[in-house]
Amino acid sequence: MRIGVVGGGPGGLYFASMWKGRHPSDEVELFEQNPAGATWSFGVVFSDRALEFLREDDPGTVDLISPHMESWRDITLLHRGERIVIDGIGFSAISRLALLLLLQERAHSAGVLCRFERPIRAIDELAGFDLTVAADGVNSLVRRELRAYLESS
Repeated sequence: MRIGVVGGGPGGLYFASMWKGRHPSDEVELFEQNPAGATWSFGVVFSDRALEFLREDDPGTVDLISPHMESWRDITLLHRGERIVIDGIGFSAISRLALLLLLQERAHSAGVLCRFERPIRAIDELAGFDLTVAADGVNSLVRRELRAYLESS
């Protein structure tokens, strides 16, 4: 099977590496319009529960990202000048760039062909793939070009 992944953010990279790792004979090609080290966001936050879910299915990723994360157990709210501490809520965060670089390394190791600085300008460019994964964010070309089809389904 040939799979084309449009978008090299965390979702696209994670899908591509997981699929290729579980289906090594499939061809997985990822297209990202920006350079490999580019990002326009600051960080990614996981609740403790989200990391538990991830560890159940994919302990390797948790082991990969955990050393690069900051963790905290409470949230402090400021309401009308009063500080309110809510404890017992665990979160961990990683910089978006660090997460992207780790996921890029993992995708390369799995055998994903990552094409950075390679924008997809029309859905026809993906015609040779058996499956296309739209991981291209809020201004998704894939969803925009397939809008009528998706809305009628």
